Amino acid sequence: MASVAYAFIVWVPYRRVLRERIPERDEAVPDEDRNQRAIYRQYYPLAVSSILMATVEPLIQTAIARSPGSQTALAAYPVLISLTWLSRVHLWNAQQLVIARVESWSNYLDVRRFITLTTLITTAMLGCLMIPAVSEWIFGTLIGLGGPVKDLAVLGFPIAFTIPALQAVRSFYYGTLITKSGSQGIQTAAFVRIVVLVASLAAGVTLLEFNGLILALLATILGDLSECITLRFSVKKIDWET
Repeated sequence: MASVAYAFIVWVPYRRVLRERIPERDEAVPDEDRNQRAIYRQYYPLAVSSILMATVEPLIQTAIARSPGSQTALAAYPVLISLTWLSRVHLWNAQQLVIARVESWSNYLDVRRFITLTTLITTAMLGCLMIPAVSEWIFGTLIGLGGPVKDLAVLGFPIAFTIPALQAVRSFYYGTLITKSGSQGIQTAAFVRIVVLVASLAAGVTLLEFNGLILALLATILGDLSECITLRFSVKKIDWET
């Protein structure tokens, strides 16, 4: 019911925008980009990258289960991931802003400044959770963790708090590449992320014997970082309008 209500609320302003602001034909769009094949070419890499993204969590959970301290790590990991997700959901949605605003190089710079500022504020606020009294209240009193699970969550948070910043970078580059019909670069970056993530998890399980939670967080960060770097290379190839 909540989803139906949400869809209806969004549908009302959408209909108004569709009638008043979206032209039936935009001369700026070439004819070869109007057919279904062109749409499919842009959609297919996005679909592949989404499928690859969906495989991340099962891989991470498997690695945690095969690492030392797996039971405690499996209990603490969802808490940290949920907390970082709540703090980065607005950064995830930033790609919609990029798609709507980035057309020229000047637009790109304006949106980049905005997202950079938003990311810095978000990271600073998350950094406050590393204050011992604050982390004790968040993980103990508010969330209700106790014993080794709480101690491990507090230990892992200084690593996890960097994840939202990488999400902001990913969203910014995603939106830019989608706007400029560069979705192939998104697919390539998704493949790189999976390779780095799997290699990091495998090395951690077989060679380094890290605690499962620490391994999962470090592998996630390395995977996200490699994806952002790959996306950056794709964005640098864009021929911008001045």
